[in-house]
Amino acid sequence: MNRAWLLLVGLVVVWGSHWVVVKVGLETIPPFTYGVLRLASGIVTLAVLMVATGRLKRPARADLPIVLSYGLLAVAAMIITMNLALPHIPAGRSSILAYTTPLWIVPIMAVGARVLPLRAEVVGLVLGLAGLVQLLNPAAIDWGADGALLGSLLLVLGAGSGALAMVHVRLHRWSGTPFDVQIWQLLVAL
Repeated sequence: MNRAWLLLVGLVVVWGSHWVVVKVGLETIPPFTYGVLRLASGIVTLAVLMVATGRLKRPARADLPIVLSYGLLAVAAMIITMNLALPHIPAGRSSILAYTTPLWIVPIMAVGARVLPLRAEVVGLVLGLAGLVQLLNPAAIDWGADGALLGSLLLVLGAGSGALAMVHVRLHRWSGTPFDVQIWQLLVAL
């Protein structure tokens, strides 16, 4: 198995188990405390990596809008909505709703940036929505269950918020690199 496949398998395992780990963690730790702990551990890990590679420096002034938008819209909003929704929604459904982020990018680009989608993007959007309906089966969900509707809306809101940030990243002209600003985005989110 080559390195790319190993990385893909590792990513699937980490992201897949992440939702269950967070759900269990939220049973004993309040949502905002858990979010702060996650961000703090990420900041410490990145700081060690960046210091070791000599890349820890202030972001360029031109990259500050990305630091703010991604830190608030993609990181903070996603952690907040996820942590508030997970106690009320199964981890599997939560992860599917939260990762609808790519589906929101096409309409945001079309409306906000006035960039018409390519045929392949429209096909991908339609297939993604069809897959979403197939995976979630909205008719089988007990929408009257405590927090089911609010939790689902929070996760979709978080996904849309992350999509807005990703559109900003896509349109941004970088002075530094995404890695160089990542620690600052986490600090903004914190």
